[in-house]
Amino acid sequence: MRTSPGLLVAAALVWVGLASAQEPGPKGAQRILESFAQGDTLVRRAGARSLLAVAGPEDLRACVLLASDPDIRVRQTLIEICRRPDFGSHEALWRVSILTHFAQEDPAQIVRTESLAALGILDVVESTSALARLTRVLPGPDRASAARGLAASRRGGEAVAALVQAGLGSASPSERTAPDVLAELLDAYGLGLVDREARPLPWELEPMVRALNHPDTEVGQAGFVALGRMVARLVEKGDGPRALHTMENLLKAGLDPMLVHYHRARLAFYPAGDPEVAVAAARALAAQAEEFGGGEASEFPTGAARMEQAHEGMVRRGKAWLMRARYLEGLGHFALGDLDSSEARLKESLILAEGLRADRWDQSGTELQELYADDLFHCALVEVALVIVQLGRGVPASDADLLRGLWRAYRSQLGTQLLRAGLQVNGGMGTPQGAWDALLDSELSPYRLLFARRDMPGFTIEEALDLQARLGRALATLTPDEQPGFEPLQGLDPEAMAVVGDPFPRAWLTAILERQLDQIENEQYRLQGVMARGGGSGWEVQESKLERLENLARQRQLVLTQQALLLSDPDALRRELRLPATQALWLARDLREEGHAAKGRVFAQRARDDLDRVGIPNAWYFVGIERLVRTDLVIGSCYTDEDEALLAQETLLGAVERLDGVLSRLESRGVSRGALAPFEALQSNALVSLAVNANVRLGQPDRALKYYERAYALRQDEFMHVLLACYRARSGQSAEARRVLRRVRPGPRTWYNMACTYALLGESTSALDMLEQELKENHSSEAARNRQRAWAAEDPDLASLREDPRFQSLTRKTDR
Repeated sequence: MRTSPGLLVAAALVWVGLASAQEPGPKGAQRILESFAQGDTLVRRAGARSLLAVAGPEDLRACVLLASDPDIRVRQTLIEICRRPDFGSHEALWRVSILTHFAQEDPAQIVRTESLAALGILDVVESTSALARLTRVLPGPDRASAARGLAASRRGGEAVAALVQAGLGSASPSERTAPDVLAELLDAYGLGLVDREARPLPWELEPMVRALNHPDTEVGQAGFVALGRMVARLVEKGDGPRALHTMENLLKAGLDPMLVHYHRARLAFYPAGDPEVAVAAARALAAQAEEFGGGEASEFPTGAARMEQAHEGMVRRGKAWLMRARYLEGLGHFALGDLDSSEARLKESLILAEGLRADRWDQSGTELQELYADDLFHCALVEVALVIVQLGRGVPASDADLLRGLWRAYRSQLGTQLLRAGLQVNGGMGTPQGAWDALLDSELSPYRLLFARRDMPGFTIEEALDLQARLGRALATLTPDEQPGFEPLQGLDPEAMAVVGDPFPRAWLTAILERQLDQIENEQYRLQGVMARGGGSGWEVQESKLERLENLARQRQLVLTQQALLLSDPDALRRELRLPATQALWLARDLREEGHAAKGRVFAQRARDDLDRVGIPNAWYFVGIERLVRTDLVIGSCYTDEDEALLAQETLLGAVERLDGVLSRLESRGVSRGALAPFEALQSNALVSLAVNANVRLGQPDRALKYYERAYALRQDEFMHVLLACYRARSGQSAEARRVLRRVRPGPRTWYNMACTYALLGESTSALDMLEQELKENHSSEAARNRQRAWAAEDPDLASLREDPRFQSLTRKTDR
């Protein structure tokens, strides 16, 4: 039975009037609590919400009245009160006891789940201890929720490590951590190892390896995801030696050598920037793959079908690894300047990929279709890599064969998206997708591996930037609406025009829509059947199914609308379904990093103009706004570098205002915090850029502080912590600045701002050490280092160092 909205509003108004009739705090909370027991359910719900707003730390114990309320939503509100961040450590033990009681005793699953999540948010010693204990004493679903809360807790690292090692070490069966708890903790365990200052040791990495071979499939899958996330974090940190050392220790810990050589080859490109290591690792991977089963299948005696099937699986796996090995070796040769060897290895990789694809074209079944989608995706990657080799040889971007290679890549990627759209309903039914970003921003992207660091031996920085620009123009010639920021090539010869005019991809777009519609309808029938049979239990479970059905109905209507648009305006359909790429922004950032801020701004401004020209359809409204904001951030940062401080401020404030509108719109829809997070992170970035511009270019530290405080309220990570220390030091709060600094690990994202903070604290030696590390390790070329030297020389935070000979030496521009 649904509650009348009118009754809810009336009840809320009663309590809002009561709460607003007095000052927030003890008296207001006491008045609500005294009248609480007299109300019916709706009135108590509204009272609890008012109590959430007015209760202070001194009212916490009195709020225990809500713990025994028969209404679920009232008890949920007490959980919200207990996890309020402004209470800090006040009554922490009491709040932990209330949440633990809910987790163990409450009859409602949703209350138990939310109380365990709140313990993770509370993040005090008592809450992490409680969560660690609850992972051992609670039944199945609840102990997994306790593990999620522990993984989310910043103080839970030691408890997470102890539980993972107990579950995957030599603990006795009675002390062994349950598999569902392990599955929740592995990701936090792996990230904790790479985030700390000390490098992970082989024995610490052994649980990650054991998880991959765990008999419980959930643990095995979680281990695979955790390993991928750990490697991604190593890339994100940009510390090449640490990344390669971690892979060496994973090999010592027993990780499959093929996985180790594969990741080592990838990490050798970025962050290590050592293509010779990449080639060596790729060759080691190829040797392992050939030994594993990269050759032809053997004959088996009649009746040995299962053995034959297993051998065929091994052969296929060996060929797939060999395909990756040849591809990575080919890119390594390109980075070393050996274009002939590069092209030869890439063609070998393409032959292997096409062979695997041919083997699976007429097969059915989800697993085989996923393998076939992977093969198609790899074909697309190799085609793009071969185009980059041709561009490296000086072949013009307008060449018909070169454009044909990009068309093949585009078609293969559309085929990948078609298959994956049919394999999962949660993959974005009826929603737009982008072909080029999915390729060029993937972990094996030739673009990312070759150009993330632009100081490879085989080409100069300027040549790398030119290659990126010519590739972008070629892509824009084929798909102009998907490549904002690049001008399509003009004056193509008839053969090239025939390639550009090929209508083939529209058939794939049609097929994607049809596959998505089939999957939506199949999921609708499945859910309706489950509900008709009474599947699930509890009102919250049934309500979630109803919400899912409503969401599927909206997705189905969107796809039907897009199918109608296909008949009336195919080009409009393509704009609806195909997301614009962000390659122009990558190039703009690279140009800015290399000291070409004005050139970078031109690409970013052209991208913004192209997005405005094409328009932002409703199908990807929020994604479109996100792209526009990112464009403004690049433009504003370029203006700051060009010493156009007022233009930078105007552009960045426009981005902040645009995001204010998006966040308000999303909040009005009641979306989750997770859905808001990407836009809040973007707004935080914009505010930090405004703060930097105000401090360094406008000379307005007070305004900079206001921008920064808004940014810090949105995001508190290591980068923001070191900025907090910097602002505290700037305002004379030296003790607080040093306290914050103790929580920060020096690294690529923190070196420069730590230098500023130490300089403001008068610790010149530490400041110069951090600045030297920044200039030595954090910039891929001399041009980029010169840009940073010029910035440091003018930064008011480093003013105390300007007369120091070491500072003068560090900030002196060079021509090398």
